[in-house]
Amino acid sequence: MADLRAIGLKLLVFFFVSCVKKGNLEYTFDISNGGNDAVLSFPKTKNNYGDHIEINIFCDTINGIKYINRAILDFNLEELPKNVEVDSVVLQLFFNDNSGLYKIKKPGHSGNTKLIVENVLSNWSEDKINWSKYPKIGKKKLYFGAHKTFEQDFRFNISELVINKKKKLIKTNGFLLRLEQEKTGNYLHFCSKENKSIYCNSAKLKVYVKK
Repeated sequence: MADLRAIGLKLLVFFFVSCVKKGNLEYTFDISNGGNDAVLSFPKTKNNYGDHIEINIFCDTINGIKYINRAILDFNLEELPKNVEVDSVVLQLFFNDNSGLYKIKKPGHSGNTKLIVENVLSNWSEDKINWSKYPKIGKKKLYFGAHKTFEQDFRFNISELVINKKKKLIKTNGFLLRLEQEKTGNYLHFCSKENKSIYCNSAKLKVYVKK
């Protein structure tokens, strides 16, 4: 049954519309459909991890050197109708159960994983972005609580970050995700769009609009 459920999830259409409650429509955008995801890493500031199959947001000390990973995500929203009234926006990230970092830390999310999500203002490309080419970030920050289970998927309501007073989406070039406390032992493990395993689901953005 678990295998069938996983296969079903991977066969979902990248973009679809469905009624979620009276008066609202749900638009779901899969990052694997024209989107981008990458990791910004310190102190390896010129490394680019856009083609990696995992997104690990963490802080650790290895051989006396402090390492920090932050994630950057962008979605293709071309299919979203123009001039719609947006009610809310939710970012979904899915646990990666086969992280290459298991050799350093135990499997699963660990430590204090409270997260900050920020709006990316500057253009960037998945194959060139890195810490040394750090993108321009908006002033507003959203704070989210830590994981409750070690293999948890996450849903972040980022409405305050991307919806203006007129109920329209503001200009965005994606989202930056980083630990609130970048201290040794704090780890989050998510699936990248490059991961083709039937057990790993790429990030999704759900936009809820008025009919």
